[in-house]
Amino acid sequence: MDWQDVYTYDVNVAYECFIDTLKTLFWLCFPLRRFALNSTAKNYWMTDNLRSYRETYNLICDIHRQYPHLNLKEQVHNYKIFYTKKIQDTRKAYNDRFIKNSDNKSKAVWAVVKTRQNNIHKDIILQHNGHIIKTQQDVANTFNNFFVSIGSSTQHITNISDTSQVKSPDGSFFFQPVTKQEIIAITSRDVSYTVSMALDRIDRQKLQSMPI
Repeated sequence: MDWQDVYTYDVNVAYECFIDTLKTLFWLCFPLRRFALNSTAKNYWMTDNLRSYRETYNLICDIHRQYPHLNLKEQVHNYKIFYTKKIQDTRKAYNDRFIKNSDNKSKAVWAVVKTRQNNIHKDIILQHNGHIIKTQQDVANTFNNFFVSIGSSTQHITNISDTSQVKSPDGSFFFQPVTKQEIIAITSRDVSYTVSMALDRIDRQKLQSMPI
């Protein structure tokens, strides 16, 4: 390609020449291609019997719509229940065979779960304090505010300041706060002043003379 036209004193002309040349090279290297998109997922569990049941169900529905005086509403309802049950049983049997014949059963189980989750509506609708919350950000903020404030809001319900009533189960222990009277009782004991200082490097005489 000839880039000589880019080197000009007019910035606008240079930019247009550069973009045109770049687009020409880009589409030459990456031409557009047309693809046919198939939006419907293939149901591998669909059998010939299910297709026959579906055609029968559609036929009954068409007859009921075209000839309402025949009063086929109950027949349509009953056959729909029958057809739905057959779909569930066939899909379950297919998933069981798929997992059983798979070398990696854990991966197969999650593959089945993923196919089922794709049919679930993922939008979360939350009812909080009489209000309906639909947006994802508001739902996240509601959960966040709840868990942040749940500790302080329930503090008055579970007051464990009095540890004397707490019973320690077998195989565990519970630390109780040291009281002023216990410290006085310990430091008032007869301590030999000839004993060397402990690891805290505090003299025994100074320890007893300290105010509490």
